[in-house]
Amino acid sequence: MTQPAIAHIKPFGLRMQPDLRTRIEAAALNQGTSLNQVICNRLNKSLLEDGASDKYKIMLAEAMVRLERQLSHQLMEMLESIKRKIDLLAEVRMLKIAIKINRLPWKSKNSLNLID
Repeated sequence: MTQPAIAHIKPFGLRMQPDLRTRIEAAALNQGTSLNQVICNRLNKSLLEDGASDKYKIMLAEAMVRLERQLSHQLMEMLESIKRKIDLLAEVRMLKIAIKINRLPWKSKNSLNLID
């Protein structure tokens, strides 16, 4: 898309603090360009940086989502592993109780309320 000639661009009035204007005029003098050109270049650069910043924010958010999913998956695996270990411990405990019951005389089994 071609840009309109400078002569056809409607002027834009801009109020600014005197010290800021002085600094921009000094930059224009140092660069050998106009006050308008320095302001436009700085605004353009700022907008490009904002766009880049938005891009990095999106990339960071996507990375955080991937990490959260990965950590969630790992946590679920750990919880499943802990559950399996608890189930095994419960089975071992039940086996130990069963072994003890089988060693007791019949009357003692009923007195322990371990069987119906």
